[in-house]
Amino acid sequence: MKHLKISAIVVSAAFAASIAAAQQAAPAPAAAPAPAAAPAPVLPKDKPDRSYSADYAGQKATLSLVDKTNNSENPVTLKSAEGKEFVFSDATGGELSVAKNTKAYRFRVKADNKLLNAAREAANESDWDAAVDYMRPVVYPLAPLAVLSDEVFPDGNAMIEFFLTSLANAGRLKEAAAYVALLPIQNASDSIRGAALGIARSLAAQRQTDEAEKIVERIRLNSASAETLSQIMEVLDQMRSAGDYKRCVLFYSKLSALKDNPAKNQAALWGVFCDMAMGNELSARGTLANIEMDRSVPEFSLLQMVNGMLKEKGKKPDIKGALELYSEGVVFGSLTDPWMPELLYKTAMAYKKIKNFVASNEIFAQLETLYPDNPFTALGKKEVVVIKKKDSETSGGEEEDGE
Repeated sequence: MKHLKISAIVVSAAFAASIAAAQQAAPAPAAAPAPAAAPAPVLPKDKPDRSYSADYAGQKATLSLVDKTNNSENPVTLKSAEGKEFVFSDATGGELSVAKNTKAYRFRVKADNKLLNAAREAANESDWDAAVDYMRPVVYPLAPLAVLSDEVFPDGNAMIEFFLTSLANAGRLKEAAAYVALLPIQNASDSIRGAALGIARSLAAQRQTDEAEKIVERIRLNSASAETLSQIMEVLDQMRSAGDYKRCVLFYSKLSALKDNPAKNQAALWGVFCDMAMGNELSARGTLANIEMDRSVPEFSLLQMVNGMLKEKGKKPDIKGALELYSEGVVFGSLTDPWMPELLYKTAMAYKKIKNFVASNEIFAQLETLYPDNPFTALGKKEVVVIKKKDSETSGGEEEDGE
């Protein structure tokens, strides 16, 4: 959730540009308007977490179309988003077709400024249910337009990102998944794909791995940027932590086969990890035999963790051999490695199995200091042994009494 729990200050700073653009696109009033009424109060309890796609299915986005060649600006309404072009109707009733990969135009959202300002204020107060409620009529009609680049559709994409962030922070994951299903994330900008994958992470963290998988499956891996591939790996981290090894291993196989994927080694090793977790030891050993890695490679510590796990498998587990591999992984790893908490936990458990309780307890304590909120820290707390020393020389040995 750390990727989606954006502070109200950050949200309002990013969202302010969208509001400013929408205000710029709005036509100037002919006379001074009467004081605007505040938006109706939001009652989240009356609006359950569900798909709202059907509620806004008939609404079309109204935009200002800016021709970058002559800087002319015209109001248009989206009529169709089929095929490779958008079809808009203009103020005269005529039609205008614009390629979805256009660079000749820029679009600005024409939206109710009262709603936008109310949404921003709600976010500043961390009232995410209210922010979602205010933004619904604005962003649902924008979904088909998310295929446009950030350069062409800056305020629209920012509003969509803000909406997805608000949904995640409000815990409205059913609605978030349904809204992501409306977005053309296959061809969208990295910012939109990143926001969608943020929802996938949240879903996986709540063990809704089937819904998370649906989002990841829509990303074209062979054309995804390094940033997007990294975000997919983060989703898989959550899915793997949820125990859904079967879904994960298929994605890891695809990711490890991509030549330009900077995380291909990591993907291959996590694939081996999942194979072992599912009992496919033979397959795991076969894959691992083809992986060669120098100690200077960041994934070397992960390799040693996986090798250590294999040492612990079989009819005659080699705990001491596994401990040597785990320890080498710790020495050549980094505290920032996402697998380090698990590696430390396995190292501590190996020490515990050979009854070196002082060493295991020390590592469990290190876990609590370094990674206080990590699940492996919670597991480690349950494994701490109360040591009863036979004499003063047992503190560094491998034979200690504990309970």
